[in-house]
Amino acid sequence: MKTDMLHGGQILAKALKQEGVEKVFTLAGDHTMAMYYGLVEEGIEVVDFRHESAAVLAANGYSRATGKPGVAIVTAGPGAANAFGGFMDCVQGDLPVLVISGGAPVAGNLTGCMQEYDFIPTYRGLGKWAERVYKTDRIADYVHIAFRHMTAGAMEPAFLEIPYDVLYDIAPAACAESRGRTRLNDPIPGNPETVKEAAKIIAEAKRPVLVVGREARFYPSNAEYIGKLAEYKLMPVYNMWESQGMYGDEAADPRNLIGPMATGGADLFVLVNVNPDYMYTSMLPPAWNAEAKTINIHVNPKLIGFNHPFDVGIVGTPGDVCKQIYEEVTGLCEHSTDDSFLKEVFALAQQYGIPKEALEDPSVPINPKRACNDLKMWLYGHRDWGMVTEGGDAPATMSGMAFTAPGQFVFESRFGGIGTGIPMAIGAYYGHGRKTLLVTGDGSFGFYMGELTTAINKNVPLVIAVLNDSCWGMIKGMEYGIHGDVLGRFDDKDIALALPENCRYDKICEALGGYGELVTDPAEILPALARADASGKVAVINIITADITTPGTMGPATAGYCVEFGPMVKF
Repeated sequence: MKTDMLHGGQILAKALKQEGVEKVFTLAGDHTMAMYYGLVEEGIEVVDFRHESAAVLAANGYSRATGKPGVAIVTAGPGAANAFGGFMDCVQGDLPVLVISGGAPVAGNLTGCMQEYDFIPTYRGLGKWAERVYKTDRIADYVHIAFRHMTAGAMEPAFLEIPYDVLYDIAPAACAESRGRTRLNDPIPGNPETVKEAAKIIAEAKRPVLVVGREARFYPSNAEYIGKLAEYKLMPVYNMWESQGMYGDEAADPRNLIGPMATGGADLFVLVNVNPDYMYTSMLPPAWNAEAKTINIHVNPKLIGFNHPFDVGIVGTPGDVCKQIYEEVTGLCEHSTDDSFLKEVFALAQQYGIPKEALEDPSVPINPKRACNDLKMWLYGHRDWGMVTEGGDAPATMSGMAFTAPGQFVFESRFGGIGTGIPMAIGAYYGHGRKTLLVTGDGSFGFYMGELTTAINKNVPLVIAVLNDSCWGMIKGMEYGIHGDVLGRFDDKDIALALPENCRYDKICEALGGYGELVTDPAEILPALARADASGKVAVINIITADITTPGTMGPATAGYCVEFGPMVKF
């Protein structure tokens, strides 16, 4: 091939490099091989998986961990179809993830050639943007367009199909040359007049609470002013997952951990890029004071007023608007010294936290609350580790920890899909480079168990704690909590809820070349973690836990769902 000509894979790779892409997550197919040739030439790392949806979920985890766009490549036809699940997780998570798919040749359109299917309408209906490239010399243009759409204002995923005959054709090298900036990612300040309105309300508030949404971490500009504003008014802070650690070590100030207990008694909510959906109980009373005023700051104007009215709404990037407000507030009032609201909230946190007897429960099978507490103790002794949680009760029970940097804690999507943990943890590692603890359940673990081979082959420093209660625990807890009288009519009271009893998931990891250990005694949880870490291998710690119907074991998430959904059941 002439040196002044490039094939489609080379053009794609050069465009991705211009966009700052360093890693790509994929499952190989013949329709996409030329892409990898180009990526390797450009020094972009190719991380291959066993399932297309897992590759997309890894890009998801990478994006959450880094605050940067993630990229997944899947092959044509079944590959693009298999990617749907992971793509929907990105849609619901408002994540800038680009899925690039191979495609059947344009020349064979409507001839029934292998893996021919028009996925563009489907993906366009799901994400922010979806297109197909028809000419090789336009590949770079389409990549830059995709990134502009993904990252303009509110983040969302995008889909790009490159047909086989477009990818494997050649075009002049000039079409891939950089011509300067391809997208705008500058800070977006708020309207000065509405900023002044917000500052006046904050200055006068006696019991304000700052709530920071998980997607705020994608806008790092002036993020330290989110913390400065909260500290100036001594606000309890409700940081949601990936946004934890945005403005330093949360352990340095316990205000950063008590926000969820403060919302019921607040007189003002300052919402910073918050999507107040079910994960915030839709901001409904009594958890949220219905009489409190609300200042809503968001990059997406469509989410200002969503589920909750507001007194002042400001469109802009989180840290930049908070900087504007901080500069106004400091001229309107002195630094707060009244900590009476904080003391009240601390008292509530102690009253309504998980009882000490559950955290230290020596029972066998192991109380899952005890297991989660020991896992937290491990992380507090290894504060440089990352954590990923997903599944049923485990994620909510593991919440409430202090972190040092944004993206150190990666949580499952608001979509509610389970089983995402292993690929997301692999992607998160490729983003932040930290040893990582994944906390999941036995039901969730089974979805992408094959990706253990991915982690092992790539030497990912991953320890997986499987809370194994031999059932679909959260669903069983809800059924017993809501439909206990109905279940009593059946001989089998665990209809479609049972999983293999005490399955040896640790042995599966061992068989694949990793480290595995079975834990049946709570006193052995921390020693087992130490042995797993010392092994230097991908590890599965298989913790046999009590059935969720055992008194004192149900976690806060399941209990909350019983309260929420119970009144809807009419039989």
